[in-house]
Amino acid sequence: MVKFRFKLAYTERSCSYEIPGTWTVEYAFMTIRKDIISDFDVGNSFHFVCVDNIRHRYQGQLEEYYEVDHSEVLHKTLNEVYGTLDVNTFYIRILEDVSNSGNATIARID
Repeated sequence: MVKFRFKLAYTERSCSYEIPGTWTVEYAFMTIRKDIISDFDVGNSFHFVCVDNIRHRYQGQLEEYYEVDHSEVLHKTLNEVYGTLDVNTFYIRILEDVSNSGNATIARID
C-alpha cells in the first residue's frame, strides 16, 4: 500500500488514503477522484498539485504550483513512482467555475 494525503487548496480540509501499490498511476488517479469528490464534497473539475515536487526556490503560493502531469508514468505502478516516500502529499486545486458565463451546459448534437 502507498499512502497519499490530499488537502483541498486554500482550506484546512484534508484526507489520507492507502492505495494498492500494484495499481498503475493512471488507474489510481482515475479511481481516487470518486473518493475525493465524495470526501471533499466537490465537483469533478480539479487538478492535483504534488507538494513533494515543489522546488524550494518557488516563490508563489504552493497551491498554485503546476498540476501533476502523469503522461510519462501512466502505466508504471504506484510503487515505482510514489513508493519511496512515507506519505505522498497533494493539493486538490478546484478549476475555476465558468458556468455563469455564456452557455453553461454541454449539448449533445448527434
